[in-house]
Amino acid sequence: ARRARLLLVDDEPLILRSLQRVLGREHEVVAVESGEEALALLARRDPFDLILCDLLMPTMSGMELYQRACALDPEVDGCFFFMSGNAFTEESNEFATAMKGRILNKPFDAAAVQRVLAVRLKAA
Repeated sequence: ARRARLLLVDDEPLILRSLQRVLGREHEVVAVESGEEALALLARRDPFDLILCDLLMPTMSGMELYQRACALDPEVDGCFFFMSGNAFTEESNEFATAMKGRILNKPFDAAAVQRVLAVRLKAA
C-alpha cells in the first residue's frame, strides 16, 4: 500500500494524538484542532488523500468545514470522512444521513480508519 497523506481535524487533542500515533506509522499525518486551521491548509491547496474530520466542533463544525472546503475546491468532496460522538443536532443528523457510509461513530478502533483509508485510496 502506498503512503497516503491524511488530514485529521478534531477539537479533542487525545483523539488527534491517538490517531496520529497509529496512522503515522504508515502514512503522513497532519493533525489540527479546528476547522479554521484545516480550512487554511485546504485554501493553500495542500493535497490530502483523506480528510478525517469531527462532525461537531465548537467554532467551525465539520459540516461547515466540508461546505467551505468544497466551495474552494470541489474535488475535496470525496476526501472527507467524518467522526461523530453521536451528539447529533437536527442539522447534523440530516448531514450524516446525506453522508451515508462516510461517518465513523466514536469510539472506533484503528482498523476502522484503515478500512476507510483503503476504500478512499481505491477510489482515488
